Amino acid sequence: MKAACTFYEEAIKAFEIEAFHARAHAGVAESCVLLALGSVDKVERKRLYEKARAAAEKSLQLNPHLPEGHAARAELMFRFDRDWLNADEEFRKAIEPNPSYSTAHHWYSIYLTAMGRHDASKTEASKAQDLDPMSCIINTDAAWPYFNTGDYGKALKNCERALEIDRDFWLAHWVRGLILEQQGGIAKSQEKFREAIKEFEKAKRPWPSDPRLSARIARVYALSGETKIARTMLEELLTQRNATYVSPYFLAGAYEALKEHDNAIRCLKEAFKENSPTLVFLQVDPTMATLRAKSAVQDLLVQLRFPQVKEEIRQGRAATLFPM
Repeated sequence: MKAACTFYEEAIKAFEIEAFHARAHAGVAESCVLLALGSVDKVERKRLYEKARAAAEKSLQLNPHLPEGHAARAELMFRFDRDWLNADEEFRKAIEPNPSYSTAHHWYSIYLTAMGRHDASKTEASKAQDLDPMSCIINTDAAWPYFNTGDYGKALKNCERALEIDRDFWLAHWVRGLILEQQGGIAKSQEKFREAIKEFEKAKRPWPSDPRLSARIARVYALSGETKIARTMLEELLTQRNATYVSPYFLAGAYEALKEHDNAIRCLKEAFKENSPTLVFLQVDPTMATLRAKSAVQDLLVQLRFPQVKEEIRQGRAATLFPM
């Protein structure tokens, strides 16, 4: 992805055609958005966000109808600005002039499931898969609306589609791990928990020092009753925070599994304060269901201003949003 960003920047310098410049700036924006989402360095993530923002705006200044520019702007509004309604509009602007633009359908699907619009998310994910059936990332991310609604069989099938293309695709192993973790909790199955850990370990192979994966493994150990191992891993992660960024959202998941809810809520508040891009899934993430029943987390959801939450509050039905 860094190489792609560099390529687009060099293209901007090499060509004089403004129409090409618009696409190249959009390419820089899309690349930097993805790099920012994957970054485990807060300072670097902020720098990439600002670079992506500038590139997206420049691309649309040069070509106001460019789908790639609108898609990049939409993703920034969704993941970093928490500007839900304008993000929806921008995704639509990316799709309408070019319905064959698979990335726009892909990203829009993730946005829709985060907003709780899971059926629409499934539709967009399916469109993206039809347009780019050999994309590992599109097939893997098509699992999210099924994962978020507890349809783990269909979620697994989408991961398998990705792994049939590339058996080592780390994100598919990550999502498989999440699914098996949930199945283990429902069935109280130690075998499922062991399988989940194996999947997370496979996901770690290209990223052995990624603290998000370590936090996830610690969570599964806690859920399986291996609390000593979980606490040891968590202590190592807390020590690691002195040298590198460790996402508080993933620490919250580990604390929740250990039933240390005050620490979990503290981490979620920290994630809110630092504008963690993962927090956009707080209202739908099944691993956060227990925490969503806590009044402090309900307050966080209100502060995040999700459209569904605002409408339920307006109609006096907020309690229905936060099931156990």
